Amino acid sequence: MTARLRQSAFQSNVSRPGGDRSNELPQLMSIAEATAYFDRSERSLRRWIKAGRLPVVRVGRSVFIPVEEVRRIVQQDLTDRIAPGNRASGGDR
Repeated sequence: MTARLRQSAFQSNVSRPGGDRSNELPQLMSIAEATAYFDRSERSLRRWIKAGRLPVVRVGRSVFIPVEEVRRIVQQDLTDRIAPGNRASGGDR
């Protein structure tokens, strides 16, 4: 595939402002932005990433966190705080 065809294929998959957003690229935030959002240290977030709790997108040596994953974790945390009985405690025999 020539570079021109690759560029044209890429441009057709990127949504235009006000257009169809079904093919929109994911929004990403840096680890520094995520630390401020979660009010946690960079070290904590890197532990979450290593443990698989926080999925990331790597671009070269840079690491980015999809905004949708941040929303999912926040929603999950809120749900757990509202209904703590939903957690598996292992002592329900």
